[in-house]
Amino acid sequence: MRSTASVSGYLQLTKRSTDDVMKGSAFLTDALLDPATSHSEEPSDSPCLRILKTKSYFDYLYAPGNEYQSVRFQAAMGHVASAENSTVISGGFPWETLPEGTKIVDVGGGVGTACQEIMKKNPLLKFTVQDIPSVIGQTNAVSSSTLMPSFDLLTVGSQYWNQYEPKAIEDGQVTIQAHDFFALQPVKDADIFLLRSILHNWSNSKAIEILKRLREVAFPGKTRVVVMDAVIQHACPVDREQIGRESGIAFEGPDGRSEVPAGLLSNLGRAEAKKYLLDML
Repeated sequence: MRSTASVSGYLQLTKRSTDDVMKGSAFLTDALLDPATSHSEEPSDSPCLRILKTKSYFDYLYAPGNEYQSVRFQAAMGHVASAENSTVISGGFPWETLPEGTKIVDVGGGVGTACQEIMKKNPLLKFTVQDIPSVIGQTNAVSSSTLMPSFDLLTVGSQYWNQYEPKAIEDGQVTIQAHDFFALQPVKDADIFLLRSILHNWSNSKAIEILKRLREVAFPGKTRVVVMDAVIQHACPVDREQIGRESGIAFEGPDGRSEVPAGLLSNLGRAEAKKYLLDML
């Protein structure tokens, strides 16, 4: 059982987190009406970050004093990943066609939940899981607190893989690596860079920066980028074949015509609200 002081501290952290969100929503009108920020792609110009005064939400999460918010965020992402249909990850790309020893780099992959799903059906592939060093840097601050568990990427990543694939890290099939995807990419011989639920967090200009770092180390005809993310659908019926002809963009997959029964919005409205909320955030 927590001490009275621990409970008090926990409640203060929870209240602080809620207050931050409420303050951010209060700045929505200001951000939209301010000519300097209304059409800005900089994360720091968003309503939330106007009050948090950081360059990105992740800078805020891993800043000293925000350990509760950081751990809560990591826990939330873990539950989101576990709630996903695993076939989306393992079946969304023909991993089974890759030769033995193919090197897959999961950029911003946390502890490697996506790679673990892929590895279940493709045990001869090799994986490098990357996430930001800030997660590692906060270890001492978190572990010194009685309010929350430690979240050290290398430690937790090793524990995760030891639970599901005990020999994976020891045998070198899986590597957990600290890396900021805005910095120079340290892996120079990747066959595939996997970006799962990463690009939706960033504006177009920032997404281009992320992809440029991968392009710098890519080999033409060898290195591929696999993006797994939500696609924002139109609320009205759309003929993707016509859009493709007009834009010169080829859409793969279903023929693109809405299969939603007449009378319903083509994007299924509230039922598909999650990806629109992510886009707004």
